[in-house]
Amino acid sequence: MKAAEALGERWAEASRRLHWQGVLMTLRLVEPPEQSDHIDLFDETLGYGSGAMLHRSLAVECLLKGILVKREPEKWVKANPKRLYEWDHDIRELAAAAHLDLEPDEDLVVDNLTRFIVWAGRYATSMTPKGHGDGASWSTDELAAIDKLTGRLRSTLRKETGLQP
Repeated sequence: MKAAEALGERWAEASRRLHWQGVLMTLRLVEPPEQSDHIDLFDETLGYGSGAMLHRSLAVECLLKGILVKREPEKWVKANPKRLYEWDHDIRELAAAAHLDLEPDEDLVVDNLTRFIVWAGRYATSMTPKGHGDGASWSTDELAAIDKLTGRLRSTLRKETGLQP
């Protein structure tokens, strides 16, 4: 069985379970699941594939940019509003600008996250000939590090904006 077929079958199975869970909740035959169960169901149905990887990459990029703006709004936006539109999508550079020390497993995935933003979502083709490369690929082995990085960034931004969990 090909990987795409296996993912398709897993998605279909999880989708059916999610649908029936929703029907049972609507009929008030079961209690809504805990928050963590919602997250697990989301990951089972939509958390795989290149589209999900693109969204995970964009989330990391946006969280880093949010941290930068929160910490130094004058530098990143107010002094020159056009600067907001001049930002790059390089997650490694954004993390460095935010003085975020990447943990070893996070360090292994940030370049791939950037590749996903550039190749899989933002631009159909590279803007310069030297930018053409192998494109973007993903592995479920990267998900734990990406989830940890996203959680850490989210927690940092929530803390710095006063929105504690």
